[in-house]
Amino acid sequence: MIKVEYLVFIDSKNVKCTNIQSFEHLIQSDPDIEIDNGKIVFKKKFKASYSINSGKIAETEKVYFHLKFSVTKTTEIDKLTELLKSVKSIFSIITKSPQTLFDGISQHYANKAYPTIYEIENLMRKLITKFMLINVGADWTTEKVPDDVKNSINKDNKDSTYLHNVDFIQLKNFLFSEKYTVSKDNLINKLKSSKDLSELNLDELKQMIPISNWDRYFSSEIPISQEKLNQQWSELYDLRCNVAHNKTFTKSDFKKVTELVENLKPIIEKAIEKLDSIGISKEERNNLEEEVAGNFSPLFGHFISMWKEFEDVVYETVDAKVRNEQAKLIDKKRTLSGDLRLLKNLKYFDDNTYFTIIRVKEIRNRLVHFDDNISDDRVLSGIAQLKNTIDKMKGWL
Repeated sequence: MIKVEYLVFIDSKNVKCTNIQSFEHLIQSDPDIEIDNGKIVFKKKFKASYSINSGKIAETEKVYFHLKFSVTKTTEIDKLTELLKSVKSIFSIITKSPQTLFDGISQHYANKAYPTIYEIENLMRKLITKFMLINVGADWTTEKVPDDVKNSINKDNKDSTYLHNVDFIQLKNFLFSEKYTVSKDNLINKLKSSKDLSELNLDELKQMIPISNWDRYFSSEIPISQEKLNQQWSELYDLRCNVAHNKTFTKSDFKKVTELVENLKPIIEKAIEKLDSIGISKEERNNLEEEVAGNFSPLFGHFISMWKEFEDVVYETVDAKVRNEQAKLIDKKRTLSGDLRLLKNLKYFDDNTYFTIIRVKEIRNRLVHFDDNISDDRVLSGIAQLKNTIDKMKGWL
């Protein structure tokens, strides 16, 4: 059975409608509507069950009317919808705000839409979970999320099905977000520290521009733009909210859900298939870890940004000082650790400075792997030590 109920108050002073008889006369002013012995007839063909009662609002003389409409077959839902559209147009004559007490039509279409929404939502969760597990590691679910997602997560969650506590609209930000403060800070610091254009390398600057995981790993092989995919997911989210919060949900809404899911499903499935073939370098993995760690808290973000600046200054120092003096000492497969040892061996760093940097590097490693035992004071100390070392090294350049 499909049932719809309304509660109607008489707001207009120009309409005399004080009892059920006068109210039914008003409804039947539409030539397509007739009321006959518990039935309401529309366009002489369609019949729906109908009942009405009335009363007065407490401590006032205002009258209310409670109307119920129903059909037994879901095949009659379109005709019922058409009837109620005409009925509600009459309501507008006497009231500004008829209240829907129960909307069986919305319930019917929401129930039909829910399994489809559930399927696509969990398909997206599957894609993100596998992507993060492969590329960040098994402990990513502790806190490794972009800024956009962080606030939507229940921090007390201990469930292994972590993403089920992430809001639907935030799921897309794992793939589409470019709001990684670390990348932006590095770009800003690079520009600030440069004295003229000759010190800037265009390719290096482009590498610092924040880019979403979708654009980096999926867009080249999946024929849909990030903007369009993002837009479709947002449209689906709005419709999902109507289902989740028992709002009006029409046949056209159901059709739109079906259309969006039919578009999104093959795209997400193709992205899942591509996961096994994604090759992420150690450097890219480190960057991904630092991005998500840097967005965990402003303090972590500050440290990671300072660490990235330190890495840049180390490489610049080796390029500027060592290459000119002893180029053969520079390993073709350069690493930060190798460059640090090189600077120590060439006496640019004394033992105390070198081992201080190694301890700060340990802070960096613990942050990106989210060691809960590291204190804020330790992180602040690391920031201060990095700043002192960076300032000293910039004086060599």
